[in-house]
Amino acid sequence: MSDFSSLLQGLKLESKWTCPDPKLTIDKTASQNSNKDGLSTGSVLVILFFVFTTLYFVGGAVALKLLRGAEGREMIPNYDFWVDLPNLVGVSVCCLCSYGRICHCFVVSSKLHRSDMSFMIVN
Repeated sequence: MSDFSSLLQGLKLESKWTCPDPKLTIDKTASQNSNKDGLSTGSVLVILFFVFTTLYFVGGAVALKLLRGAEGREMIPNYDFWVDLPNLVGVSVCCLCSYGRICHCFVVSSKLHRSDMSFMIVN
């Protein structure tokens, strides 16, 4: 067996931008060492997204129920859009992947109950 201790090297970096207290352990990382308290911007944005999404669907369902007397699927706000969304994403991906060529993507709309051929030239 060879001795690997001779292969280990040490590096000491001194700069005004390094941490003044280099005693960081596995349990205490540099991000946990910061003095900033509270939620990060990303956490706030995710919370706001879910709050407004819930308000959109619940508030829209209540409004459609009370104003139009909607029942079942009719209570979902913009139902036709949400049903067509996967197809719209697929058409978009198809056109993006046809980089520089004619895009032959079929669009099936649940509202119209027919098929259209979309042609799009991407420059």
